[in-house]
Amino acid sequence: MLKIKIFIYFLLLTLLTACIKNNEYGGSIGTSEIKEAQTTNEVALTNLNLGIAYLTENNYDKALEKLNKSLEADSNYAPTYNILGLLYQQLGDLNEAEKNFKRALSINSVDSSTLNNYGNFLCVLGRLSEAEKAFSKAAENPLYDAPEIAMTNAGQCLYQNKEIERAEKYYRLALQSNPQVPQALLKMSQINFDKQKFLSARAYMQRYQEIAPHNAKTLLLGIKIENKLGDQDASSSYQLLLKNSFPDSNEFTELQNIKAMGNENIGEKEKVIENLTKQNPMIDEEVKQEPIPKDITENNVQENNVTNEQAIRSFVNQWANAWADQNVDEYLASYSKEFMPSKGKSRKRWQKERTERLLVPSFIKITLSNLKIDMRGDNYARVGFTQSYRSDTYKDKARKELLVEKTGNEWLIIKEN
Repeated sequence: MLKIKIFIYFLLLTLLTACIKNNEYGGSIGTSEIKEAQTTNEVALTNLNLGIAYLTENNYDKALEKLNKSLEADSNYAPTYNILGLLYQQLGDLNEAEKNFKRALSINSVDSSTLNNYGNFLCVLGRLSEAEKAFSKAAENPLYDAPEIAMTNAGQCLYQNKEIERAEKYYRLALQSNPQVPQALLKMSQINFDKQKFLSARAYMQRYQEIAPHNAKTLLLGIKIENKLGDQDASSSYQLLLKNSFPDSNEFTELQNIKAMGNENIGEKEKVIENLTKQNPMIDEEVKQEPIPKDITENNVQENNVTNEQAIRSFVNQWANAWADQNVDEYLASYSKEFMPSKGKSRKRWQKERTERLLVPSFIKITLSNLKIDMRGDNYARVGFTQSYRSDTYKDKARKELLVEKTGNEWLIIKEN
């Protein structure tokens, strides 16, 4: 039995899909791999290899000649029909392309390479439900050693067609299968940026740059993320890379336009403060002039405590829900600027570790019980509870305590034990 792996590089075959070809970050997510395990017909296999070689060189006449010779040697050779589907798709003969993809699948209905290519073909035609089924079936094949490719393809297809929520699901599945898929990490960064979840966007960008080089588009996204978070040092580093590495790119031109407008370079916090000042410069005076009640009875104090306890209970539940939902931005926003991490950690290191702790598991379940609130005046409280934590990688149950402080109209964590 002759076993040969034939690798088809999607980027070289420009016919391969709006999902990959039009990927806004460029580059291929990897390879589609055909594993030849059944045939003993060397003539069919040799001509298939030659056909693929000609196809990658855009020599379509020679490619078709060799693929037809492959079928002359073995008329039931599914991989050849798969490649013929790609060839006819490139030539614009969509009917013939689909006919060959279907012929390949009629011979081997679970071949992940064919399902991937057929899914991409269906996506180009806008047949999203059929494409999604093909990608899912490709990923479900237990013999397929790269299901993240099919999941990322599904995500790319849906993202390109504005099905963002559905696309996000597949990007997450891809990253659960393989945490180092560059396109999935980038799209998750972009999706979170668009949702104004800037800390999550940063976390995915940081994971991306650990495994892949930047290009102009990724650097511009990094700049926008850091501008929103008000980290001008990080933004400046990205800007310098963009200027030095891609000075002639559209992205560098866009950056120059952003600078000229003067909006994106103001951190999110500074923008909010500036806008509030412009809108209402007399805000401090108005607060001073507000009448102060003179009659504060014991009942009023008790009422305030009840109201505070309700607010604290609600806040703690929101904090736990953000954790369970793996919502990094909402979770980290539960901590006061005065919060000091334990064990002498810096705030930056603590934040990075917590972000990874939220994003790495495929699911998190948090249950709080026996919650008790001990008010310490009007603006502080100790909150104790039993915390049950479970994820796909770890579980525990322990007694926890938070010290919370009222800041304005909200409660925030300033210490945790």
